[in-house]
Amino acid sequence: MLRLDREMKRRVVKWTVRVVVLLMTLYGFSLYRGGFSAPIRDLWPPDRGDQQFKIVIFTDGLHSEIGVWPENDAEGQRSQSLESWSYGERGYYMEGKTGVIGMLRATLIPTAGVVRVHRAGWRFTGTQNLPDKTWELYVSREGYDRLLAHVRAQCESTNVIFATGRSEWYDAKHSYHTFHNCHHWTARALRAAGLPVWSSHALFRWSLEKQLDRAVKMQRNNDA
Repeated sequence: MLRLDREMKRRVVKWTVRVVVLLMTLYGFSLYRGGFSAPIRDLWPPDRGDQQFKIVIFTDGLHSEIGVWPENDAEGQRSQSLESWSYGERGYYMEGKTGVIGMLRATLIPTAGVVRVHRAGWRFTGTQNLPDKTWELYVSREGYDRLLAHVRAQCESTNVIFATGRSEWYDAKHSYHTFHNCHHWTARALRAAGLPVWSSHALFRWSLEKQLDRAVKMQRNNDA
């Protein structure tokens, strides 16, 4: 029995090491490839003189969100009209299954996902505070429409499963796991708007942020 326990422990350690090596390899690959993503031609950046819509991306230690303003506030002048969209694991954000075990379950096991829409400004998912980092970008009319169409299509239906304050939660079409986390979700939405962001390079928060930094730089160069 003791021998069997030792063998089981060896197997657990062995597979843990393999998983860590795989994740580190993907980490390095994401770092290497993240700087090569290109915008979708004729979609981003917006042509000068065309109508442009401001969007903002937020991140904190664990999460990322996308904020948009309504059509009649394309420049984002009214902070309280901001509408933020995000994606998360249902158990972690709605059922209190947090802590280390909750995080491991959410990342290692495909589980139900949820889409959250918060209306009325700068409230970040799971916190009353402002996010750690923000990026302001501008998209074209078509990019704006595609972005909104994409995030809305990520909801399984239009049925609200939970509402609190000015936030609404919807069942997500896709399950949540390591290779489809909130950063992948954010990156896919931004890609729909034509931005130089690839979900395959957004495995980690920092690799998403690296692409956003580059997008802001490209936008500045285009405006110069």
